[in-house]
Amino acid sequence: MKNLLIFFACSVVVSAVGVAALDTKKAEALANNHAKGYNPTNHSFLVYVELFNLHGRQAANGTGAFVMEVHPTWAPFAVARFKHLVDGNYFDNMRFHKARSGFASYFGIAADPKQTKYWSKRTIYDEGPEREVYSNLRGLVSFAPATKPGAKHKRTTAMIINFADNHYLDEQGYIPFAYIPWGMDIVDHIYKDSTSNEARVIGEGEAYLAKEHPKLSGIKTIRHIASMQQAMAMKATQHRDETKAADERRTISPKESDPVVRFGPYHMHLPPQQTSKLQSSEL
Repeated sequence: MKNLLIFFACSVVVSAVGVAALDTKKAEALANNHAKGYNPTNHSFLVYVELFNLHGRQAANGTGAFVMEVHPTWAPFAVARFKHLVDGNYFDNMRFHKARSGFASYFGIAADPKQTKYWSKRTIYDEGPEREVYSNLRGLVSFAPATKPGAKHKRTTAMIINFADNHYLDEQGYIPFAYIPWGMDIVDHIYKDSTSNEARVIGEGEAYLAKEHPKLSGIKTIRHIASMQQAMAMKATQHRDETKAADERRTISPKESDPVVRFGPYHMHLPPQQTSKLQSSEL
């Protein structure tokens, strides 16, 4: 009997140690997933959005980027559609066809009208009551409701980025599915123009916008990333490329106003302060 009790006690200790080990491994796995930008509780994910033609960012050649954290529990049908669009490169070279300061920027109409037509026929369900409800605050990205008031299950690809807190959009059916944890200061540089003809944007795409509204900002591409650390690395690389490109432009594309200094058969364009040095007796 005594031996049986000892055996039972040892079994309990071994089992407890085994459970503790399993819990530790599970905790480590969850920590690793979280570090990679993956939340195991709701399968949220990160995307890196590269922009072009930004207003007021001439030093960066009009480019910039931001990160979106996408949450299926906020709007599962919207997120499923968004992921399909990202995976299919739908957003490449897409413009923000409308943007109003202090309100929001609209996007979701493809550069290629054929793509817009394809997805317009594939509507998505309205979100159910079990989702996590968030308001349209600054920095949140929302799917727009159907264009026809009261229509059910008619959303397609229209989305907005909120520049400000727009609580009243909640009742109009604008449902947040993501937020911008990094780069909202870049988003603020999106060119503000709300005069484009949406019917022509849908029917003609980039051909219309490039001709009639060339100043509009746009999305170069959207790609999945594993972590915020990856976003920082990509931004650093982009910054180095921008700096190198700017240096090359200054080298091979001198300003018309820069004086020309002649050394025999060679010509050099230099700014005035350097010209005076080269022409002085010190050289």
